[in-house]
Order: sequence, then C-alpha cells, then structure tokens
Amino acid sequence: MSKLDEVTGALVRRVRDGGLAKGARLPTMRTLAAENGVSVYVAKKAMDRLIEAGVVESRVGDGCYITDVSGGALQRLSREVDARLASEERRQLARRAPAPAPSVAVLISETRSSFTGAFLNGITSVLTRESYRCVLALSGWSAQREALHVQSFLADPGIRGIIVDAVNKREAPFWLPDVRRTRTPTVVIGDAYYPEGTCLDVIRNDSRAGMRMAMKHVLSLGHRRIAYLEFSMVDAAASQVRYETYCACLRERGLEPMPRVALSGGAESERMAVLEPLFSAARSRPSALVSFDDTLVLWAIHALAALGLRVPDDVSVCGYDDREMVDAMTPALTTVHYPREEIGKLAAERVLGKVAGTIPIDDVQEIEIEPRLVVRESCVALRHPDKSDE
Repeated sequence: MSKLDEVTGALVRRVRDGGLAKGARLPTMRTLAAENGVSVYVAKKAMDRLIEAGVVESRVGDGCYITDVSGGALQRLSREVDARLASEERRQLARRAPAPAPSVAVLISETRSSFTGAFLNGITSVLTRESYRCVLALSGWSAQREALHVQSFLADPGIRGIIVDAVNKREAPFWLPDVRRTRTPTVVIGDAYYPEGTCLDVIRNDSRAGMRMAMKHVLSLGHRRIAYLEFSMVDAAASQVRYETYCACLRERGLEPMPRVALSGGAESERMAVLEPLFSAARSRPSALVSFDDTLVLWAIHALAALGLRVPDDVSVCGYDDREMVDAMTPALTTVHYPREEIGKLAAERVLGKVAGTIPIDDVQEIEIEPRLVVRESCVALRHPDKSDE
C-alpha cells in the first residue's frame, strides 16, 4: 500500500475525525514523519495534497493550519483517499490469494427435473475431488441459448472442459464445430442418439438393456398382453429405442405388440378417453403396461382408477427412470433405475482425463451405462393366465 496514501489518509482522518476546529495548527512535518514511519519528504507530499484541496493552508515560517472542516473539499478528498486505499488493499489481497481453481462448465436444460440434481451430484463429486470448480448455466430448452453459453465457455480461459445435457438429442448440435476447432474436451450426457459420424463424446443410459429388464420381468409374471406407454407431445429420442426393444421382446416369445398408447399432460379426462377403448373389453384388454417414463405411469394410474381399474389387481404397471416421485406413489412402483449419478461421474472423469492428457482428445466414444430393475409392488403375477391368453 502506498506510504503517501497512508499518510494522506491519516491526515484526513485527523482533520475529519479528530475534533479539530478551523484555524487549528497541524503537527510539523518532522512530527508527522515520525508518527507514520516515513520520510519528511513523504509527510510534506501528503500535506501538499490537503493544501491543494483547500483543506489546509501553509503559513511560511509558521506551519500548516486547517482552513476547512465542514465544506465539500474535505469530503471529496476523504472519498478519493479512501477509494485509493481500498483499491490498493484489494490488489494486495488478490496478490496474496491463491490462483482460482480451474473450472468445468456444466450446461443443463432446467433445474426442475430430478435428473438434473442427480447428474450434478455425480459431476460435482468428481470435480470437488480434483479441485475443479463447476460453472453452471441453463439453456431453458433453447438450442440458441445453449449455443451462446458454449461460445461463452470457449472464450473463458479458466474453463477447461464442458459437460452438456444437450437440447437436441437427435441432430449434431450447432456448437459442435467450435468445440472441435478449439479442441475443448466436451461430453454430452443424457439420451442423445446422434447420426453416425457426429464424433462427439456421449454418455447415456442403456435404454435397450433397461427395457429388456422391464419386459423380462413382466413376461416372467405371466403377462402376454402388454401395452407400451409414451408421450403424445414429446418426441424423445430414447422412446423409439425403448419401444423397439419392447416389440423385440414380445416377438421373441411369439407375441405381437399392442398399439402404442400415447398420453399427454393435459386434462385427466383426455387420458381417460385414450385408455377407455383399450380397456373396455375385459377379455382383450392389456393385463400390464410398460412405460417410457415414470410420469406416464402416474397419469395412467389416476386415469385407470377413474375407469374403475386398480393397480396392480387389474393392471400391472412398470415405469422407467426411478424418479424421486415414485417414493410417494401407491402402490410402490416397479421401475428401471436410470443411472444418473454414474453418468455424471463418468462424464466429469472423462472431461478431466482429456484435460490431463490421460485420455486422448480425439478419443471420442458413445458410452452406455446399464441401468437396473427395481422391483416393488406395482407388478404382480397374472391371476388367470389361461383365460388371459384365450
């Protein structure tokens, strides 16, 4: 910190806070120098600042006297000196502070999804362990906003890698050329299925393995008429993969898939209108439902109850994702656990591996993490298998 600023500040405080009246005589330069541990030259330069500001006057051969204690001159000088001292103190603190930790940017679509929290738990557990900061941003399901965030990340020298829960999970993202050009380690998480040749690291849940687990379980309970639930307004990339697996599992048993059942997030009456024709004939209705997603199962349970059908007594149901809401569902939902934390951990490890050079930057992979089936109460053995298959 500047000695001149220190002495000037001390003089200003003496005038401002010391109760000195106009006309009071200030100490000699030698006294000021001794009090502040500086040379007489520095003490004189500090006094000159007060003289230039009109706060003090110098009387030749007699010393320095206060001329203004209440006017704006003293206040202005006080603010200027305080600002210089604070600025210098910040610079010294910055020099003493350790260098900021390197960062990994994480770009997600929303914060409401239960997926997000689990992804972030996995990611941050690795980043914290390796002394990396996490820079979080939201795309709000906007591909344009996502691209702007990525551009910002690439311009920040402190950010060493990027993890993205991409908005577009079917087509190569807009920002891919920029990531390639800058050779920034980047991993996409979530159910992205890009065209061959996209050459982008992707870590996702193994939807085929998960749906095969669900179907194997439901079939083992004697069910043969099994319907597939999906969203009517959401074209999720993973839904087609899971539906194809559902069909394959049935055909391997010599069974034909039932028509796909598409539900929306609108009024329950709309969902009842979709389900009622399917369940109106007792002899041909599904005895079980497997779903793309747990939310769909919750909607279906409410609509079926309104139609007088109970789960699992009349219809067994199996979800997918194992979201937090299943803990509050009655009956407890049999579902496929989506390995969200494991995906987050592996994504962070892969980015940091490329940053460290232990994984080549050009080593691009699509990695699928196998989920697991969580058996609870919503799926039971078919009560009358012989009649069901008539």
